[in-house]
Amino acid sequence: MKVYFGASISLDRSLLPNYQEIVANLKKLGHQVLSEYVVDPSIKPGVGLTPRDLFARETKTIDQADVMVAEVTAPSWGTAFLIEYALNHGKPVLALYYKEAAMPLPMMIEGHPELYVAHYTKGNIRTVLKKNLDYFASMNHRKGKLIVIDGTDGSGKGTQTELLLKYLDEHKKKNKYIDFPRYYTSFHGQMVGRYLKGEFGGLNSASPYLTSLFYAMDR
Repeated sequence: MKVYFGASISLDRSLLPNYQEIVANLKKLGHQVLSEYVVDPSIKPGVGLTPRDLFARETKTIDQADVMVAEVTAPSWGTAFLIEYALNHGKPVLALYYKEAAMPLPMMIEGHPELYVAHYTKGNIRTVLKKNLDYFASMNHRKGKLIVIDGTDGSGKGTQTELLLKYLDEHKKKNKYIDFPRYYTSFHGQMVGRYLKGEFGGLNSASPYLTSLFYAMDR
């Protein structure tokens, strides 16, 4: 995969050996690092580039990447912005902390479902990278949406399903329909079935803890 690597380079360069180790392992794992200049020890941030040019270069590079890997042990407004940019453009991001470091990311970024956080050491960095990037690669092969239609007996699940499938077919949308087996195939399933039929009362009278337990054990 094409990887954009981001890290703090404007203030603290003490973590440069870590950055270089991360990039080296990304390449050994067969990935292409689009921003390898970040680990160049001679780099001087912003030299030869206007702020506008720097913004254009980095965002364009992220656009070309499949994923972003960010070393976030040292705080950096620039890295945080680029993480947010990558997430907003559908790129999964792996944020790496060295050992037990835990400098918090901005809450609006940290809460994003496509941000993955991991701690690493120089001894396990390859394993951490491989595990997460293999997962990212598998995500790229998963397409489509999962729609679940559920409800009590007589709620119209069958009608809703027929209308939905008809709509998808008319609009030439590929779809796969899975009909889960009815209950009653086990003791717990029988109890769920009786609950759905209202034998134990309505939603306000039956114990949600008991019914959810039967449902979970049947599944």
